[in-house]
Amino acid sequence: MPLIQTILVITEPSAPLVYEVRGDSSSHFISILILLSIALLAFARFANGQVFMHVLRFSFRVQGLYEAIRESFRLNSISSVLLLFNFYLSFFISVYLLLSRSNVLSLREVLMVSLASPLLVFLWQTYGLFFAGIISGNRRALRSPVVNTLVLLQSFGILLALLNFVWYLNPYYHQVCLLIFYAVCLLVVSGRILKNLVIGINNNISWYYLILYLCTLEILPVWVAYYYVATNFVG
Repeated sequence: MPLIQTILVITEPSAPLVYEVRGDSSSHFISILILLSIALLAFARFANGQVFMHVLRFSFRVQGLYEAIRESFRLNSISSVLLLFNFYLSFFISVYLLLSRSNVLSLREVLMVSLASPLLVFLWQTYGLFFAGIISGNRRALRSPVVNTLVLLQSFGILLALLNFVWYLNPYYHQVCLLIFYAVCLLVVSGRILKNLVIGINNNISWYYLILYLCTLEILPVWVAYYYVATNFVG
């Protein structure tokens, strides 16, 4: 079954266009989380006045990325850590809003999937690179791809925080926000892969390891996730 058809089956609304996120209590809970996400962005901006400019600039930078971040935007700084927390929270909210109208999943299952999704994405995109470094025996060359991944996750979280705010307040545009969410996910993942491949080539990493990384750590997890969803949730 095509991927788009699978997505539409999983996210098919079971309720009217008026937004109901599994009852009033859940709706209030999500609204509080959205406000918390915005607060995290505000605190990050307060801790570092240039934080959003740094994230935007480094999201498109390829050459000398690791050295530039060490000089002007350390990833262990308060603002950087807050943006990573925001990624987790914003991704959780987005997945919850995506699945909250599903006829297939119960509320408990929606919560479990929403909580697990950002953690799995983070582990897949970061520790997968560490594993690739161990396999290739060139962990030093993969410092820039790891840094690039973290910065793009921060950018991803900022975009999702803005989308969630609009999504929650405009229930009649649920399908539009859904498509925007998929587009942002595709854009961030594709951009990360392309940037990491360019960085790997610039660092003289063997094509053998680049292809191995692409097939086993990028394409395979996406295929497994799609197969699981298509097998368990689509008739």
